[in-house]
Amino acid sequence: MKLHEKNVEELKTIDRDIFNLYLKNIKNFVSIIEKFKEENSIIWNNEEVVKLGYLYFFYGASEFTSERIIDMTINVSDVNKFNKYINILGIEYKGAFPTLGKYFRQLFQLVTYIDGKSELDYFEKEQYIKSLRVRLNIEEQYLLFLNSLVSNGLDWEIRKKHKNQKLITKYNLLKNIPKEYPQINGVDFQTIYPNIQYEYLGDDKSDERKKLENLYT
Repeated sequence: MKLHEKNVEELKTIDRDIFNLYLKNIKNFVSIIEKFKEENSIIWNNEEVVKLGYLYFFYGASEFTSERIIDMTINVSDVNKFNKYINILGIEYKGAFPTLGKYFRQLFQLVTYIDGKSELDYFEKEQYIKSLRVRLNIEEQYLLFLNSLVSNGLDWEIRKKHKNQKLITKYNLLKNIPKEYPQINGVDFQTIYPNIQYEYLGDDKSDERKKLENLYT
């Protein structure tokens, strides 16, 4: 837990409101992509636009490889056109990967370390991870949501086949995001992660959540 707190403090040396700044940068890229899409009659849905916006924010305004757009129905040639578009606009942005990449990598390692403790049952693991989750503010949890949609972030849940390995739902890692939290481009965390026991739901659990918790180890 101290490692996570150290990582957060390192990020805040960049800006005290660093997580809101990150979200602002993502929204800026999403707006630029929407303008490009309209000007070039490209059909990308809202989720694809948000994923691309996050990838440009995370890796920087540079050439994309097919590895970075895995599990996305996006033509690489269209992305290359967008690269030229932002170059013409004179956008220079190196990306948040050096700092935020370390943050998410170590957060993932902490959660998977606890999840892998065979001597603990699910509810004991959940309590340990809860003590980590409560240290994440709402902006951090929303950034985790966006991170989980693309690239290496897919390892949190979407890339996993077995429900017991889907860590975001298993440990309610987005629990504290308010129901009415402003969505970027209409991409809804509640739709993508419907079985999290969100704080706004109170203590009443859905039948599906109960089934999942009986399955978790």
